[in-house]
Amino acid sequence: MLLAAIAFMNSFAIAQTQPCTNSVTLWAEDFGTGNDTTSHPDATFTYEPTGPLFAEGSYRVASNLQQKIEWHNSPDHTGNTDGRMLVINGDLGDFFIHTITNQNPFSSGAYYFRFYIINANVPYACFGNPLFAAVNLNAEYQDGNGNWIALQNSPNIGSQVPTSNNPVWIQQGGTFILPPNVVTNNIRIRLSDATGGGCGNDFAVDDFGLYYCPDGGPLPVNFLDITAAQKSTGILVQWKTAFELNNKYFNIEKSTDAVNWTVIGRIESHGNSQFVQTYNFYDRSPVVGNNIYQVRQYDLDNRSTLSRIASVKVSINGTSATVINNPFINHINIDFLSKNSMPVEIALYDMAGKQVAVEKCKVASGSSRMTFTKAANAGRGMYIMTIKGSNNEVIFNGKLIKQ
Repeated sequence: MLLAAIAFMNSFAIAQTQPCTNSVTLWAEDFGTGNDTTSHPDATFTYEPTGPLFAEGSYRVASNLQQKIEWHNSPDHTGNTDGRMLVINGDLGDFFIHTITNQNPFSSGAYYFRFYIINANVPYACFGNPLFAAVNLNAEYQDGNGNWIALQNSPNIGSQVPTSNNPVWIQQGGTFILPPNVVTNNIRIRLSDATGGGCGNDFAVDDFGLYYCPDGGPLPVNFLDITAAQKSTGILVQWKTAFELNNKYFNIEKSTDAVNWTVIGRIESHGNSQFVQTYNFYDRSPVVGNNIYQVRQYDLDNRSTLSRIASVKVSINGTSATVINNPFINHINIDFLSKNSMPVEIALYDMAGKQVAVEKCKVASGSSRMTFTKAANAGRGMYIMTIKGSNNEVIFNGKLIKQ
């Protein structure tokens, strides 16, 4: 089936990036312009034309977010002069329902819906304990009997929108799949407030868009950068994202030849975001020579994107040690990076200089870990650990705390 082009019902006044390769815009809504308030035919909450927007489950279309004196004074997201947005005093349930009708049946495949949302409240609202808005997306198609059937991946569960000192618009959205062999001329979008009525569940939404993605939905993560640098006896891997949508977690992969890769760790996503997010992973077991890293991201649909690579060449001139768990409870884990295999002596002293525990062991060449077990019977407090090598040279000397 061919997808017929559908004209904009409303147009964006500022450029909006396309969410996927070769995307086709099916519907967009920016709520127009005007310095007066108005209703909207797709809004399902109670329209309140004037006065402070006090009632739970009420709305108006307005050019300023500040429909209560304690809310942010903010224009809409689009950026038009007197551009409007849908302002909501929230309550549980659907607050916006729109049906897109196509003359020809919709093509099977990926459909992406996005919108922008802003929390109306400042952090000290509701005595510093406001409810946070969260909007769920439902995408449905109409079958031959008039029934509305959920597309795959519907509903999309929205993240809570936090308060902020200054007005902040956040992009949210989801990818939905129309299965093969489905014949439908109608797709419906429902936005639902997932937070009950009460102090703080106040927000605005703007710049809706529904897109057909013939090459699949948008990539869930836009990687900005990845770096790797030696830090003590390990390597710190850091990466940044410019945009995250439906992102679930990251796998950190390591190689010595950039051909064969091993997963060495997992970091959970910070959640949906259109701001720069920074992640860190510490590799405690580098190898002598090339240590090559890449980060593979997985979204809620198990699709993935891959970062570029970052590498560190580790050369060892002597022996170094890093205490991993400080404070410690019973045992002390120590990471070594050593050019050669060698004996070491590990001693623990109290603050009066009295030796509390001592242990001798042999450190392997390269990267290794040793667990010091002799401190289990020591009392709580501060101690000094000294590690000496075969020629009595001090490899490590530092304060530790036993909890």
